[in-house]
Amino acid sequence: MNIYYHKLYTDGIDEKSSFPRDRYRLVKQSLESNQNSQINILKSEKADLDDIYRAHSKQYVKNFLNGNLSDNEIRQIGLKPWSDSIVDRTLLITGGSLMALKDIYYGAKIAGNMAGGTHHAFYDRGSGFCIF
Repeated sequence: MNIYYHKLYTDGIDEKSSFPRDRYRLVKQSLESNQNSQINILKSEKADLDDIYRAHSKQYVKNFLNGNLSDNEIRQIGLKPWSDSIVDRTLLITGGSLMALKDIYYGAKIAGNMAGGTHHAFYDRGSGFCIF
């Protein structure tokens, strides 16, 4: 079973954020310490923007990528203080989820993304720690 991960899942969130960022690193360490595990931890890659545009407004995506979200939009997402790595982190998380989906499409019975599962974003805005 493939599980996608990148160190920016943890390191891409500011240490002062209320988000429990260390959980990704700790889960990875726990999985790696299990010698009998059949879990392959693979490095996620950034999502292609065309795939993100299928689910989100181009204007919202561009505003996020260019650092042009309003203070209110950032507050709704909740990952304050904003990290310099937030864009790369977000693209990697989205990419990890898409990579797991491709694994399933090509026959894997189970695949996942360690930071997948946040699903509070809307077409034109982020919410609840979720950007896309």
